[in-house]
Amino acid sequence: PIQTIHRPLQWGVSLIELLIAVAILGVIAYIALPIYTNYYERAKITEALSLVEIAKKAMEEYHGIHGEFPKTNSKAGIPHHNQIKGDYVRRVKIQPYRRWKEPAIRMNLVGNPDTWGDRATLFWTPSLMGGSIVWTCCWERFDGGDNNRFIPKFCPNKANRRRCPP
Repeated sequence: PIQTIHRPLQWGVSLIELLIAVAILGVIAYIALPIYTNYYERAKITEALSLVEIAKKAMEEYHGIHGEFPKTNSKAGIPHHNQIKGDYVRRVKIQPYRRWKEPAIRMNLVGNPDTWGDRATLFWTPSLMGGSIVWTCCWERFDGGDNNRFIPKFCPNKANRRRCPP
């Protein structure tokens, strides 16, 4: 008689297969987590930039009516600088600066030691070019200076005493 050998069905995975799966997940997490964290931190700056659009539009409208840029938030018709704030923005303020010809918008970011530091500031200065208003962005007090990766790409210039560079 021919005997048949019955093997029990194997359910589950071996230890090697489990270790390979864990190693693959570890590599994916090692690559993806810094990318996600960087994306999340950059989204904070994007939220901040949406608040400055209010002040830019108000300054443009005021200039269209009066032929000059407003020197304060109240002249521009927007709330007090301490009332324009967000999760990552301490204040948005319009004011003249001795270092620049026209009044500028100053946005103070909420201190964040892991990203831009405690006193990071962004400035927007308007200038007239051929009947249009062109905005120049510059920064000041970001931790790490020019090497800080959270400085917006469209805002590469550091503010200096004379002007916000074009």
